[in-house]
Amino acid sequence: MPTFPLDTGEDVRDKIDWEGGVWGALCWGLAAEDLPEQYRDDWRSMAKLYNELDERATAFYDRLPPEPDSDTEQEINAVVERAGSTHKIN
Repeated sequence: MPTFPLDTGEDVRDKIDWEGGVWGALCWGLAAEDLPEQYRDDWRSMAKLYNELDERATAFYDRLPPEPDSDTEQEINAVVERAGSTHKIN
């Protein structure tokens, strides 16, 4: 497990690999301030793009219809049928 401070490019690579790659390190919030100076500007740029993409992806996903809970629906419908009602979910 990589430890802070990340003083070298090798330390940065180890940390990024530990987090599952660049995407994982961005997701888990590796901060530019945790990196050696020569990597900070690039990391800030990638973090900004990642945050924008994450916000857009979340907004897109939130507009999708909810996933039906088919097991619950089936259980409710079975109870409704046993009770002799014609009202079912979906």
